Amino acid sequence: MDLTINGTSLSSLGVIVETQTQFTKPRRRVQRSYVDKADGSMSEFLGYDGYTLEYKITPTESEHFNELYVLLDGNVILEASDDPGNFWYASVEDEIKYEAIALWKTTIISFYIYDPYRYVKTEAVQTIASSPATVVNSGTAIAYPLLKITGMGPVELSLNGIGFNYVFLPGDTEVYIDCGSFDYEKSMVIQDAYVVGPVELRNRRLTLPNNKFPYLSPGNNTLEFISGSITSVEVTKRSRFL
Repeated sequence: MDLTINGTSLSSLGVIVETQTQFTKPRRRVQRSYVDKADGSMSEFLGYDGYTLEYKITPTESEHFNELYVLLDGNVILEASDDPGNFWYASVEDEIKYEAIALWKTTIISFYIYDPYRYVKTEAVQTIASSPATVVNSGTAIAYPLLKITGMGPVELSLNGIGFNYVFLPGDTEVYIDCGSFDYEKSMVIQDAYVVGPVELRNRRLTLPNNKFPYLSPGNNTLEFISGSITSVEVTKRSRFL
């Protein structure tokens, strides 16, 4: 068993991980309301709670203590060898104590999974040059993709029948529509339209229905080019699981 934190495996630091991953389906958060003279209650889904993963670890090489302290601090990207190909956004918040003269002492590390999804680590970017096209979300939850649109002038696209518009500035030929990337260091979701070289925001060029960015439902999704000069769309899916 091994853990990888921000790209560094604990085994490479001489750390033995003794505990297998306890997979958790996060708790649903709901708000209940009641109506006079009506049976039961109504509930509104508010999202999923975070949860804790605990691992027993045993350090065996004192020269790596400092590296271990740096890894086990604050927000991290966590991978477990018994869940290959996936990762969590986690945080280490508890105090950790080691004694350099007390090697082979086992301690428990708690990771708080503050974004309660497991994300697919590597997915092939899908390039779409004609429509309609099918985009498969291999996860079990809604995914918020990165769309790289190549084109010019005003364009309109739709994802699962929900349209959105973008107007290219003269000289721009590519725009990225980030429907929801997670900044793990700041614990916040980023949603933007931008160009690169250098990076400049283009949010005002983007029109969204009800100001909601497109998303991918689990399974098959349909992307269509509705109007305008669109050369291609590259889709980074960001599939995830509960």
